[in-house]
Amino acid sequence: MALRALPPTLNNVDVSKKLNQKSLLPVTRRAALGNIANTRNAASGIANVKKIHAEQSKSQRSLKPPTKIVKIVKPTEALTDQFKKLEVKESYSAQQISNIENIDAGDENDPHLVSEWVNEIYDYLRELEDKLVIRPAYLRNNANIKPRMRAVLIDWLTQVHTRFAMLPETLYLSVAIIDRVLQDLEVSRSKLQLVGITSTLIAAKYEETFAPELDDLIYICDNAYRKSEIRQMECVILHICDFSLGRPLPLHFLRRNSKAGKANLVIHTMAKYLMELTLVQYDMVHHKPSLIAAAALCLSFKLLRNSSWNDTLIHHSKYTEKELMPVMEKLALISVEAESSPYQTVRLKYAREQFGRISTSKCLQSSTFKCFAEAAKLKLSVRA
Repeated sequence: MALRALPPTLNNVDVSKKLNQKSLLPVTRRAALGNIANTRNAASGIANVKKIHAEQSKSQRSLKPPTKIVKIVKPTEALTDQFKKLEVKESYSAQQISNIENIDAGDENDPHLVSEWVNEIYDYLRELEDKLVIRPAYLRNNANIKPRMRAVLIDWLTQVHTRFAMLPETLYLSVAIIDRVLQDLEVSRSKLQLVGITSTLIAAKYEETFAPELDDLIYICDNAYRKSEIRQMECVILHICDFSLGRPLPLHFLRRNSKAGKANLVIHTMAKYLMELTLVQYDMVHHKPSLIAAAALCLSFKLLRNSSWNDTLIHHSKYTEKELMPVMEKLALISVEAESSPYQTVRLKYAREQFGRISTSKCLQSSTFKCFAEAAKLKLSVRA
C-alpha cells in the first residue's frame, strides 16, 4: 500500500523531537473515563457509569404510566343483521351473472393473456375509442377530396398492404390515420396519395417489426414523391394526431368477442371479411370499432351457425343484438354490393385459399343474408 506524503509544513521538521516534547495542553479528567493515562481509573469510571444508568433506568420504569388495556367488544345484533343483508345482496348479484361464462378461466398461467387485467384493458380501449372519434360526413365541406377519392385511395392501400405482407392491424391503423388527417387538414388532390402512403409508413412503424423502406414506397407511388416530402408529411401527420396512434381497432374487439362466443376459424374469418369491406365505405367511418366488430361477428353467427347473441357476448361486447341490428344490415348490403363494386381488392383477397375463400361462400347468397341487405336498402330509400 502506498504511503501518503506528509503535509508541506511537516516535510522539514524532525517529528521525533516533537513527540519527545511535553504537551503544552493540561491533562484533564473526564467525568466518565477519569484520567486518560490511567487505565484502572478509566475502567472503574465505566463501572460507575453503568451502575448509575441502571439505577436511573429503574427509577424511570417506575414512573411510566400503566398501559391501557383495550377490551374486545363483541358485535351487536344490529351489526350482524347488516352483514346478513350484505351477504344476501352479494348472492343476489351473483345469481344475476350466473349465466355469463368466465372466458378467462384457465388463462392464469399464461402471461401473454393477462387474465387478471384483461377486463380493465378493454374498458380502457372503449374509453379511447370515445376520445379518438371520426366525425360523420367529415368531407362534406371539403372542396378538394370527395368520398370516391378516399375509396380509391383505401382500395389501392389494401393492395400495397397485401404486397408487403403486412399485419392486418397495419391496414386498419393506416385507414384510421388517414381519416383523422382528412377531417382536420385541408389536403389537395395531388397530396392525397402522399397522405395515404405516409400514413401506411407510420402505421407500419407502429405495428410491424420492420417497416418498409422509403425507396420501396416511392417506387410503388411511381416516383411521384421524394423522400423529403414523405418525411415532411410524416411530421405533419404526427402533429395532427398529437402523436396518439393508439386508437382501438375492430380487430382488437373481434378477437375478444370471438373468444367469448367460441367462434371457429370460419366464423372469425367471415367477420374479418365483413369488417374489412367497411374500410372503403365513407358512410361507415364514424361507427365505433367495437360496434363494427360486434356487428360483424353477430352477422357471421347468424349466417354460419344460426345462433343468437347470448348473454356472455352481450357482457363482453357491451352491445345487445337489437343495438347491433342497424349495423348488421349495413354490413349485409355492403357485402351484396361488393360483387358489382369497382373496389374489388378486399373481395379478391378473401377469395384466396389462404382465407378459406370466404368471399365466395354460398351463405353470402342465402335468403337470410339478403333479408338483412333489403332492410338496409329500405331504410336508405326512406331517408332519401
